[in-house]
Amino acid sequence: MQHTRINMTLSSASCGLMELSRISEVDDAIYQVACRLYHPSRGDPVAALIVSDIATNENSTKNFVNLFKKMGFCQNSVTSTPVENPKTGNFIFVSVLNIEHKTFKKWYSEERVRRLSKAGT
Repeated sequence: MQHTRINMTLSSASCGLMELSRISEVDDAIYQVACRLYHPSRGDPVAALIVSDIATNENSTKNFVNLFKKMGFCQNSVTSTPVENPKTGNFIFVSVLNIEHKTFKKWYSEERVRRLSKAGT
């Protein structure tokens, strides 16, 4: 059984940011982020997401950013040009996604009901 993995860390630089890393399954990662932001036990959500990864042609982080924007969950975004990480020699990119909360929360509410209904059958 394959398990979806995504690390979500609140930023120490700003209470309005959450850093995402180690994104594996893109579709489920978006739902996991929504759960973290909107579940009633979580309190107020952050304003923006920060993601970074190795700048390859295709990877799950780039796919996450593209799908998040395509689904209308992002008000605007900024993605850096790839820069070399001196620690590893890998070229990395960073994206900042400002969350469109009204759209994202509505989708989360509907998706949560759909998943709970599916689990009950």
